[in-house]
Amino acid sequence: MKLKFGKYFFIILFFLYLFLVYDTGFHGPDEPIYLAYTASIVEDGDLNAINNFYRDGKFVSKTYNLPDPRNYGGVLLWWPFYAYAKVIYFIAVQFNLTNSAIEGFSRLANCAMSFSTIVFGFFCLMLSYRLCRIFFSSRIALWSTLIIFLGIPFFYYMLYETGNANILACLFCTLLIWFCGCMVNMKKSHWFLFGLFFSICIVIKIDLWLNLLFIFPFFVILCMSRQIDWKNGIYFVVGFIPGFILRTINVYLKYGAFQTEEAHFKYLKLNLSDYRFVFTFEWLFNSYRGLFYMSPIFLVCLLGFILLATKMLKKSKPQDTNKKIKDIFLFILVFYAIGKLFFIGVISGYKHGVDLAARHVLTEFPIFVLLCASLLQNRNKYLRYFVAIISAFFVFWNMLIVSEYMTGLDWTYITGAPGIYARIIPLKHVLFVLFGIKDLNLKLKFCLPLVIVVYGIIFYMKSGLIKSNFYPFLQSKDEKTEKK
Repeated sequence: MKLKFGKYFFIILFFLYLFLVYDTGFHGPDEPIYLAYTASIVEDGDLNAINNFYRDGKFVSKTYNLPDPRNYGGVLLWWPFYAYAKVIYFIAVQFNLTNSAIEGFSRLANCAMSFSTIVFGFFCLMLSYRLCRIFFSSRIALWSTLIIFLGIPFFYYMLYETGNANILACLFCTLLIWFCGCMVNMKKSHWFLFGLFFSICIVIKIDLWLNLLFIFPFFVILCMSRQIDWKNGIYFVVGFIPGFILRTINVYLKYGAFQTEEAHFKYLKLNLSDYRFVFTFEWLFNSYRGLFYMSPIFLVCLLGFILLATKMLKKSKPQDTNKKIKDIFLFILVFYAIGKLFFIGVISGYKHGVDLAARHVLTEFPIFVLLCASLLQNRNKYLRYFVAIISAFFVFWNMLIVSEYMTGLDWTYITGAPGIYARIIPLKHVLFVLFGIKDLNLKLKFCLPLVIVVYGIIFYMKSGLIKSNFYPFLQSKDEKTEKK
């Protein structure tokens, strides 16, 4: 993946912007247990989170762990940042570096964990743009990525409520999509590693099981078109088994019983006997924190899906095999994302209003970028202008709702909302999230080595030392021209 100088310079500035504005508090909907679980691994070398900051459990399992339904798999990538904070604090104490030691270890650990969210979110945005660039022009890919970034609470959970595992899950989902594009060129060992990587993905987030809904159909299509061999699936399964066994052992240490977290998750999410049918799709259409109300940019994505499906059905001319498979691959991805959106709308409808609705679909961020781009690519210029204008309004509306969520004003607006001009005032809170420089002294003293590491990775990308080797139908026109 070789970057031109202009893109390289823009990426450096963009990461610098993220570094300046992110919040160092590592607070979020599930933060206390995430931090406690990470601390338990680094401090004690065990899975017992009770003695590490988190004491809100009503009961524990026979292995002295909290039988909590949340996924703690993010610790696989969080613990190096926590360990980094521990090492820096140890050095500060040993050498009497009062400026660092006076901050306290808790603040340093929170800063490092928050920085991890920035790193994961940054690479997720870069890979999402790159994925969109394969199907669409660079200008459309850039605008689509920016619109979805600001049109859903992705920016909020990435920059402010940094204690959220969905950003990390989004990065892994994006990587899975990339690996699907490598299927044809994969060797047997690559299929084994692909299965191993997928087992890591479901450790990170149970929701990533649903990614099989686009991996498996695409695998079957490639097999039926004789692009790959059916036997490759066996190597994928063999690679998946070791990670799944280790995960099962971890579940035993956590719950004190050999049960899969999937069974617990299914019980929590699908046991709807206590709820009435009237709540179906409540999470989607409710006027108070419903998905389409809070982030109406999803309506643009839904329209993009409809137009894309219509376009594929109308095609009657024989297509090049690569082009045809590329269209099918794109359709499978967007069908999966829209399907998950409505599926979660059914099983989570009774919980609407607890938090920002789009938090549950942040994982599919790159696919929604593709859907937005499919509309902006339309040949009808009037439709393109309409989509651009309405998307700008939807971005503004999402920011307005997020600002009201931050201040709690949305609760007071239940009985009667004021005019739009009065509601604009809380926007200053979102502007502070996006443009307010926070804890700069702490970041410069503590995170500078981490920033250098990230810039080193970007340098490797620019130098072309990390080269893409994807199947031709997943290559942009520029890449094909360079190879010729």
